[in-house]
Amino acid sequence: MSYYIADSVCISCGACEFVCDTLAITRREDTYRGTFVIDPMLCFDCGVCVKNCPVDCIYQDADSIICHGRGCPLNAKSSMKDWECSELKELCKACGNVLWRKPGEEQWFCFNCDSGKGLCPKVKAAQKPGYVVPVINAKLEPKARAR
Repeated sequence: MSYYIADSVCISCGACEFVCDTLAITRREDTYRGTFVIDPMLCFDCGVCVKNCPVDCIYQDADSIICHGRGCPLNAKSSMKDWECSELKELCKACGNVLWRKPGEEQWFCFNCDSGKGLCPKVKAAQKPGYVVPVINAKLEPKARAR
């Protein structure tokens, strides 16, 4: 996943959930503290949650697939770098893949259903049997905030 919330640092304030446009951040039901978790399938790496967290407990996972970055077919080094992605806000009704479109075109299309070329790496990971939203219980100290 692109970002994770350090459970041991989170104060359960909900500032991250409030600003998340894709509803990727939800309150955990399996803990009495009511901390939050980020679903990598819904997160499109905008970073707004990071900026709004008052205790700086949202971190980027160095090994993650990043939309328009490492692992994404639309990264800066790709021949498709100018294409647009629905950024997980809209998905193919048939297979659940993200929708893409060529520069200047109005029509979105599914790479999987419409051209048979495959799934977005995030969608592919989420469709594996047994997929669950990862919870990271990192023991991290809050970063000192510059005031």
